[in-house]
Amino acid sequence: MYRSAQPFAYWFIKNNYDTPRNTFDGNMKLQKLLYFSQLVHLAKYDEPLFDDTIYAFKHGSVIETVRQPYNYDFQNYVIRALSQKIDLTSEQLDTLQTVEEIFGQLSASELSDINHEHVSWRESYDRSLSGGYSWKENAYITIDQLRKNEVDSVLEIIKAYEAGSEFSEFLEVNGRKFYYNPNQVTITYDLISLLESFDGPDSAYTIYKDERSGVLIY
Repeated sequence: MYRSAQPFAYWFIKNNYDTPRNTFDGNMKLQKLLYFSQLVHLAKYDEPLFDDTIYAFKHGSVIETVRQPYNYDFQNYVIRALSQKIDLTSEQLDTLQTVEEIFGQLSASELSDINHEHVSWRESYDRSLSGGYSWKENAYITIDQLRKNEVDSVLEIIKAYEAGSEFSEFLEVNGRKFYYNPNQVTITYDLISLLESFDGPDSAYTIYKDERSGVLIY
């Protein structure tokens, strides 16, 4: 059975996450939230949330089956979204709520910046470039790419989120998120310098303060 991305796009629209609505940025934020929903569902449940193809475009990952109707038939698309009764499984709702909590307050440009750090987007976008143009038919991102390149990093972000208020703050340095407990870790110039020089393979880490060893990054 084909799993469409539409119900999940409708859910984000009904919860006012396509902001500012009926704009390029609103559409871009919707695309990125759907993209991160796919990643989170893969990380948590080891299966895709939807089967619609994800493409690597200039501003990040895009689900064309949602982007195009939102862009070219906005009024009718949003009316359908707001009027639809959306039936979600407990796993699907958990994924969307997790994405809402972790990524929902970020702007379209912030989400795009994070997306541009992903190997899968870079591989597919580079593959699509030829003769000064980007060819859509070559810009697809496969589930295997996401599993290989992004899922482990997303799992780290989810772990930090699920730790709850203990790690309620984060710094973003060189495209990496560093979560920390503000009651235990003080952000100083020396710490920021350390994070700037940190070279790890993942996109999210947790900062701990150890009395004997000093700052630990996991």
